[in-house]
Amino acid sequence: MSDLEDFDLGEADPAAKPPKDEPGFPIGILSAVLLLVVVVVGAAFLVLRRPAVETVAVSPTPLQSSVTASPVGSPSPAAPPTSLPPLAESDAFVREQAAGLSSHPQLAIWLASRGLVRVFAAAVLNLADGRSPAPLVPFLAPKAKFFAVERGGRLIADERSFAQYDDFANAVASLDTPGVARVYKTCLPLLNTAYAELGYPNADFSPTLERAIARLLETPVVEGDIGLRKDPLFYRYADPALERLSLAQKQLLRTGPRNARLLQGKLRDLYRELGFTPHS
Repeated sequence: MSDLEDFDLGEADPAAKPPKDEPGFPIGILSAVLLLVVVVVGAAFLVLRRPAVETVAVSPTPLQSSVTASPVGSPSPAAPPTSLPPLAESDAFVREQAAGLSSHPQLAIWLASRGLVRVFAAAVLNLADGRSPAPLVPFLAPKAKFFAVERGGRLIADERSFAQYDDFANAVASLDTPGVARVYKTCLPLLNTAYAELGYPNADFSPTLERAIARLLETPVVEGDIGLRKDPLFYRYADPALERLSLAQKQLLRTGPRNARLLQGKLRDLYRELGFTPHS
């Protein structure tokens, strides 16, 4: 069933007309990247129109949870001791900590959402398990459906559909990586509390974040035309190797090569800044 979360059927347009401004296409992964940036604050990728079948809820429920990111430079210092508010009252604290991470206007919009720590913890868990965090971040939904075009007798992804993710990718790329790492270390006790609510008492949240980033960094960046095949309700990748990727990875791929590179670059930087072990 999770395969049905593939490309929302937009329009195959032989004339290659610009995408119509209609609500639709998925964004799941970007949500994680965004959340990695917003709460942690860290970084990812795409909001699905329909709830993902295996998406983890933010309410206390048992669940489960790899990763990669990187800035080159001296490691950020450990976060100084900070008096943390209760988890239920932590939004204002997180917004204050995140102030100054980027001058991009999208950051303020992202931070205006509620339950930042809980949403981030659940979204990262979903990503680590290959699920989409899309239902947790509806404010990331793109304004237009995904579009495909026919070229040379092949159905391919319309490159203009990728442009709707440019602003998101630019905002993520603008984040101060050492600053994000400091905010993460400061907020880690809150994240551990939220993680316990999800069914992981006395567990460290960081390995789950590491696994989530690693999964996204393992996503191939496809240059050139991306072949598709059309099912009754969705587009799927024509390449079986791409179609076998996890839902989260396929959603990252849908942002287009330019945006995927930007997002993965910030994730690599963050991965290194947090001291995670590189995967061979």
